Amino acid sequence: MGRLVLYSQAPDLTREVFEIYRSGKMLLREAEVQVLGYDHAQIGEGLLKTWQYPLNLVEAVACHHRPQSAGAFHTEAALVHLADHMVNAMQIGSSGERHGSAPANQGLGAVEFAALLFGDAGQDHR
Repeated sequence: MGRLVLYSQAPDLTREVFEIYRSGKMLLREAEVQVLGYDHAQIGEGLLKTWQYPLNLVEAVACHHRPQSAGAFHTEAALVHLADHMVNAMQIGSSGERHGSAPANQGLGAVEFAALLFGDAGQDHR
């Protein structure tokens, strides 16, 4: 959401972001911060707040690159984070990012990460 707004409303700044991104070995959001002082997640967060969306959606967008910082809505942020990585890995969507990073599991093992994402449904009930 934030990238779409950035691309459509600030094409010159977007070009500058991509020039820096292509010339270095950094993530696209890092280039955004270098040029703008903030990234697309913060743009999306601001929009959703302005439009008075529910806080769980605002936090999911704002923290989708760092779900562990989402506080009460870490599950929502973790799901968006995982979905972001899945569409890129499966090549069914792209945000323009070429230098992928591994999904953050917040230092948890697979079982604990599944429990974080899916609650009790992620637990093995043998």
